Amino acid sequence: MKVLTKNGFKTFDHIADQGVSTKLLKIDFGDESPIKCTHDHEFMLDDDMSMPACFLEIGETLSGKIIIGIEEVENERVYDAINVAGGNHYLTNGVSSHNCNLIFLDEFAFIEKAADFYTSTYPVISSGDDTKVIITSTANGIGNMFYNLYEGAIKGTNMFKHFRIDWWDVPGRDEAWKKMTIQNTSELQFAQEYGNDFQGSSDSLINSSKLLELVSREPIRQHENMRFYTDPIEEHQYVAAVDVSRGRGQDYSTVTVIDVSSRPFEQVATYRSNLVSPLILPDTIVSMCTAYNDAVLLIESNDAGQVVCNAVYYDHEYENTFVESSIKRGGIGVTMTKKTKRIGCSNMKDLIEMNKLLVYDKDTIAELGTFGVHGSSYAALGSDHDDMVMNLVLFSWFVSSDAFGEIVDDENMNLRDLIFAEREDEDLVPAGFFDNPLGAGNEYQEMATNMQAWNDL
Repeated sequence: MKVLTKNGFKTFDHIADQGVSTKLLKIDFGDESPIKCTHDHEFMLDDDMSMPACFLEIGETLSGKIIIGIEEVENERVYDAINVAGGNHYLTNGVSSHNCNLIFLDEFAFIEKAADFYTSTYPVISSGDDTKVIITSTANGIGNMFYNLYEGAIKGTNMFKHFRIDWWDVPGRDEAWKKMTIQNTSELQFAQEYGNDFQGSSDSLINSSKLLELVSREPIRQHENMRFYTDPIEEHQYVAAVDVSRGRGQDYSTVTVIDVSSRPFEQVATYRSNLVSPLILPDTIVSMCTAYNDAVLLIESNDAGQVVCNAVYYDHEYENTFVESSIKRGGIGVTMTKKTKRIGCSNMKDLIEMNKLLVYDKDTIAELGTFGVHGSSYAALGSDHDDMVMNLVLFSWFVSSDAFGEIVDDENMNLRDLIFAEREDEDLVPAGFFDNPLGAGNEYQEMATNMQAWNDL
């Protein structure tokens, strides 16, 4: 196979189908030969340099043709010629395109929807035998695509090689410079901007040092969108928490199964999909719960969750579904209110930071890294998702409820006992006492009496 280039016809390996692109540009030259391409499609300039289509401007010249118009057009399927001999460039409607075998992504950790971008460009990366990818960035918290790729390179689970340049590698930077920089910023900012530390956001619910301790585990097996980390153990009790989406490719429907017979609690199985219909999801939920010894099932009943609640409880007749109210309409499942979420977030923070809840799923850990302050509550920051985290929030709320005590071996166990079990021998500072220099019947006497009453509680 051959394709026309500015140096004549050249051989190439094959045509790669890049799929349907949602972002196309139409480059108009006024000669009935417009070019439709992706925003990152490279065009050769007169000085043999290349430039992405998104950086072109009206009036510029490509291969002697003047651009008179640039506009966005409807989605279309796009193709690319791979490994063109003589420099990876070819002519399209008389204009030289550059199919570069080197892709360079700078400050990748700060690119919005980086995972979607990387997924869309990977067919180009993988289609060439000698294609190279260079990704550079300062750290921007954990859980993003850059963090995942860098950690994968360290662990040897992907084909990337990791390199790092530390602040002391730059000439002129010494301890005095470090001290001055910290004084002008903060320890956290220095660690992230100069120290190559993947600190969590200062607004994240989970402490950044704890986030860095969380290490994902490879599932023992996977089936479609289900991951299994531990097989069911006979006589163990499990709780499954469910967050429901509309299945339209945006938010995810998620399931997290947790072993509550183990200490600490352990995440044993997960499910995550943003395409599954609420009408189909109940089959998966019941299947997973049944496999794990008929797990107690918590379903967030807000919005589309009510459809799933009814299907699981009435159609599948799954008896271990948590019922919030037997008399209230729509009482099946758990209504996520501001109070419920506040309690769940607080409990989750304690459970994870005090190693009372072990999390293994990589998507859950990634979402925890971007789950932070959002107004007066907590939610995913930016364009990230928090559907896996909301499973943990729902579970953590349940742990502090009276219903939880009924399913564990010790019915008298409560969340406070669970969290502070290892602190029983610590001396608690008692409330103080006030001397009464003025005798009875004065404000000091009243304060002393109140403090004594507090100690008696």
